[in-house]
Amino acid sequence: MTDKEKLIAFEKYMREKNLDEETINFNLLVVKLLINRVLVYFNETLETIDSFTFEEFTDMISVINSELGGRDGIPKMLNAMLELTEFLKINKFIKGGKIAHYKRMFNNTEYYLEKYDRLMGKRDDTKDFIKEITTNNFSKFVINNCEYVNNYDFKTMILLEKILNDIPLESYEKMKRQRSS
Repeated sequence: MTDKEKLIAFEKYMREKNLDEETINFNLLVVKLLINRVLVYFNETLETIDSFTFEEFTDMISVINSELGGRDGIPKMLNAMLELTEFLKINKFIKGGKIAHYKRMFNNTEYYLEKYDRLMGKRDDTKDFIKEITTNNFSKFVINNCEYVNNYDFKTMILLEKILNDIPLESYEKMKRQRSS
């Protein structure tokens, strides 16, 4: 059975499941795009989707933005792939380990949202978040008490000092060795 025939059977499966028309159309669009934009080029089928080919599909930000609803469409896209997985499983196109692999891959919504954000150029604000936390009054109180007790030999305090002072970890170690010499 070709992927096009499976696509027709997938549509029939969703209609028998009484999914709404909008969901059916979106799911079909996702699977068609996957087939036509990725699987064809890698000579793969719906039963042989691997992590690499799905990563290639999710790298297509322009397609995701123009046809699948951008960032908001990613969870729906993954739900479409989970629905496809269920269809392939019921019809015995995939078995055992492949089912588990598909489910693991298509349930990782947070990863694909973060990937989308990275590809769209959104920056990671972890460092700013840590600085914000450490500049509030409670943090100052804790830091002052730590200084009073002189527990800078604890690894956590050393790492915190490096983060607060924007010192790369390797440079800090060199500087520390020079001070002790």
